[in-house]
Amino acid sequence: MTIQIIFTLLIIIVFITIIFSLREKHKNIGFVITSSVLIVADILSMLIISAETIKEARNYLLLYYLIYPWLFFGTLLTVIRSHTSKLYLDSNFGMAVICFIQSAIIASCYFVNGQISFSQVVLYGRVWWVVKMPLLQFVPDVFIAYHALCLINCITIFAMMLVFVFNVPEVFRVKYINLMILQLIMFALITYTFINNIPVWIHTLVMNFICYLTYYYIFIYSNLKLRDTVLYDFANELSDGVIIYNMHNDIIHINDRFKSIVNKEIIQGISNIDLMERFISRKESIYDFEVLHYVNEDREYYFTTDKKIVGPDDDPIGTVYLFHDISAEIDQMKLMNEINTELERNSMIKSDYVSFMSGKLLAPIGKILNLSDELMKDKSLSDEHSERLMQINNSGKNLRSIVSEMIDHSDLENDNLEIVNKVYNPLSGIYDVCKNIQVGIGDDPTDYMFIIDPELPHLLIGDNVRIRQVLINLSETMINIIGKGIVRIVLSCRPISEDEIFVEIHLIGIGFEKKDFNPENNSDPRFVISKKLIDAMGGTFDVTRLSDSELDFRFTIPQKVADHRKDLVVENSSRKFAYCLNEKNLLNDEFRKEMKALGMDGKVITDLKDYKATGKTDYMFFISEYYNENTGRFLDEHPMVIGIMLTDTVNEDSPSKPNLRYIKKPISTLEMVLALNGMDFESLQNVRSDE
Repeated sequence: MTIQIIFTLLIIIVFITIIFSLREKHKNIGFVITSSVLIVADILSMLIISAETIKEARNYLLLYYLIYPWLFFGTLLTVIRSHTSKLYLDSNFGMAVICFIQSAIIASCYFVNGQISFSQVVLYGRVWWVVKMPLLQFVPDVFIAYHALCLINCITIFAMMLVFVFNVPEVFRVKYINLMILQLIMFALITYTFINNIPVWIHTLVMNFICYLTYYYIFIYSNLKLRDTVLYDFANELSDGVIIYNMHNDIIHINDRFKSIVNKEIIQGISNIDLMERFISRKESIYDFEVLHYVNEDREYYFTTDKKIVGPDDDPIGTVYLFHDISAEIDQMKLMNEINTELERNSMIKSDYVSFMSGKLLAPIGKILNLSDELMKDKSLSDEHSERLMQINNSGKNLRSIVSEMIDHSDLENDNLEIVNKVYNPLSGIYDVCKNIQVGIGDDPTDYMFIIDPELPHLLIGDNVRIRQVLINLSETMINIIGKGIVRIVLSCRPISEDEIFVEIHLIGIGFEKKDFNPENNSDPRFVISKKLIDAMGGTFDVTRLSDSELDFRFTIPQKVADHRKDLVVENSSRKFAYCLNEKNLLNDEFRKEMKALGMDGKVITDLKDYKATGKTDYMFFISEYYNENTGRFLDEHPMVIGIMLTDTVNEDSPSKPNLRYIKKPISTLEMVLALNGMDFESLQNVRSDE
């Protein structure tokens, strides 16, 4: 009677687990099948225990072994569905066939007596009905075949779990190891009852406890483990708000700090990830920061949000939203903005006054110096007059020097007051710098090129106006130093942390006219102001003599990253090949290196006859001096080759062909990417805006 009461309680508990599993949003049909079969097995165990005659015991035992194989089918489906929605039809179909064969073996015993023998065993001081399993017999026994198929089912389930152990995220690996242990217990139990003719109700009793453990690992363990893992991994980042969603995008955790700030309506309103995305989409731009503005009874809050996917990209196990309160920073920026506005107004008044007075003074000083220079050339002047003219000329030069020092001092003073960090697109600044420098070069025989790291992020946070000023000032200083030569600007970036990088820029001048350049004693205002600006932005600056004819201005500036996307991306780069026509073959290594950085193959050729079609979209880079009758004929004969000409200007007299594009000097990585993608800079910016 006690055993029957225990089984009654077990049936109730298993039935409750089925109800709870069906209430889960993401149901596991395998667990429902396994639990349902187990309930039937519990009921049959009670009937077998109460059986008085062999006929009753035979009917109940045969029915027990008839439904028993489907426990394996349900177990396999439970394991698979706990990991993925994929059905693994091969394994499930094979298991179903084996279970059907086992049920058919037992069903045949209803109609053919003698295939299975029944006997009684004494256990715990009582007689129990069991199926007799003779171990020594020379003809196959159907019950031995039945148990052999059970063994195959166990091995199949174990193998499937072994596959999952090596493919699931590491955080869930313990779950599958424990499920494998339960499967080994089940296998050991089957083997033990098989050898020792143990009553089936003992086997069924253990299976109930395995069912409860399985329910825990399938429906409870994953969410608990995910939450514990996330809270551990992001412990150092949890400042003001953290919301966690599981792999099914259902909310499983909100930290107390966030609950204390927002009201209950918002908590209820972000119950799933779609509603959360809608909630954080209400951001507004304040001082170039995208913030979520929220007001409660106490005060105003400004949050920045961060979204993190937990687990592998192809098999995520959850999503975390982090909220950072930057209200104090916003208030400080408001105050600083008011102060800066006032300082800027005062600075502009002072700067305008200095500029106005300087212009007023320098114009007459220049006339005095020009006139005195002309008069001093007159050899007929007396010594007295010559001496007075010399004094006037020296005084004029001294006065001009004083005015110049006033201008320089004003510029340096203003630079100290105008470091304003904001979100900007670095390529826009580079694009403007290239145009400005080319205008400054004019007809000077200086070649200028700008090589940009393709890893440069789409948006940075810094003072782009000052960085642009430094680039222009140092470029003009370098051009003034080298005269006729080459200026190469090489921009690279290296990470400091996840959201901060060092922007490193080398301005390398090749071909000196002035050999005595001394950076320590250089008084060029552009050079002095540039060094002061770099220092104010937290950067470093140094000058290195690479050789007798090469000089390197190198500076680094830390910048925060606002958008990690890359702009310098050649579309379908693996399907494109770039040729460079250069008669002296001097740029081979540099050109191939640049193309490799953009994900393409490239080659320098000295003659158009060396061109060979690659089967890809071929591009031919060349300077305007190389365009002639042969070049035009080559483009006509190879309409699939896209020519890219580097030129000073594009006007009505420029060649016009459907497969000819232009790059205006100075040459830069940006212009090359635009030409390879067949777009202009404005189109590139529009693409990023649309994204």
